Amino acid sequence: MPRQIKNPKPQTLVKHLMKDIWVVRFYKVSDNSLRHMVCTLLKDFVGAYDQKASIELGMERGALPVYDIENEGWRSFRFESVVSMIKYEPQKTTKKKTKKKTRKKP
Repeated sequence: MPRQIKNPKPQTLVKHLMKDIWVVRFYKVSDNSLRHMVCTLLKDFVGAYDQKASIELGMERGALPVYDIENEGWRSFRFESVVSMIKYEPQKTTKKKTKKKTRKKP
């Protein structure tokens, strides 16, 4: 079962997003719909400079810019709109076993 944090504080969001990829659930401000975003602040995705700048900007404005893994770009969410964060676990794909076809001997 993936780790889940309900109603995380801004510092908690930042701390975990800097170390890993998370699914953040939040309410969109414009239409109040519940959304989710697979996102991170890992240096591998955002670079060392962008990571620091993102965090500072977010703390000042109340909305944290993060790297959206699925859309491969920058997005943000407001701290107070976050409902929960769940540690991201990629889906494991299983290969179907196919039955070998054999030729009938004449």
